[in-house]
Amino acid sequence: MLRGVYSVTPKPTQRGWWMAAVLAAGPGAVLSHRAAAALHGMRPFTAMEVTVPGDRRLPRVIVHRSSIPSDEIAELDGIPTAGVSRTIFDLAAVVPSNHLERALRRAETDHLGDSVSLAELFDRYPRRRGSAKLRAVLADNAFTSCTRSYLEDRFLEVVGRHGIDRPITNTLVDGFECDAVWPRARLIAELDSRAFHAHTHAFEEDRRRDRVLQRSGWRVVRITSRQLDREEASVVADLVALLSAAAA
Repeated sequence: MLRGVYSVTPKPTQRGWWMAAVLAAGPGAVLSHRAAAALHGMRPFTAMEVTVPGDRRLPRVIVHRSSIPSDEIAELDGIPTAGVSRTIFDLAAVVPSNHLERALRRAETDHLGDSVSLAELFDRYPRRRGSAKLRAVLADNAFTSCTRSYLEDRFLEVVGRHGIDRPITNTLVDGFECDAVWPRARLIAELDSRAFHAHTHAFEEDRRRDRVLQRSGWRVVRITSRQLDREEASVVADLVALLSAAAA
């Protein structure tokens, strides 16, 4: 199939070719970019691509050279591959904005989860090729998967514009870091990013913390970017009502 890699069947599947590319690329190689996006189901397959930590070349395979941290790597169908967030980040460097937007929407629709968020990748690689494009696509569309910083900025802008007291942000309450807190009203707003955080552990942990906080007398509301963009009046009305009830 490729250098040093042989098939035990006469007609290897596409996944077989992806695995062959990773094996031929050598230790530390992972499927990446457009090929990883195809494996994750975010876009049609168009190019065989891998990322390797060293200087290697393969016929018929696009080789990217980079060391990828372990929390940015996943295994799907036995194939070492860039995780969902890293794949989105890599795609931004090699596809136009409309293709990137479609991949993000597919990730959101399919509830693809990951152990690392896009926000964390922006912090790690602030000037990486494609990062500005990705920020622009996230800012221009109502993705629930937008970065935490964008969602927080948007939320605070809405709160300020409607004359609501500014909450304390990213502060600890009973040992949990909370996104927006009004201490006197004992009200907490959690700004949810669904895609890229929709793994089972995060889901369970969020529900556990809500239960613990409510037991301690806190009210917890969860707000998404889509709700802010499409239901702003309703979100504002709910916050005003909750804050007013606490002050009464």
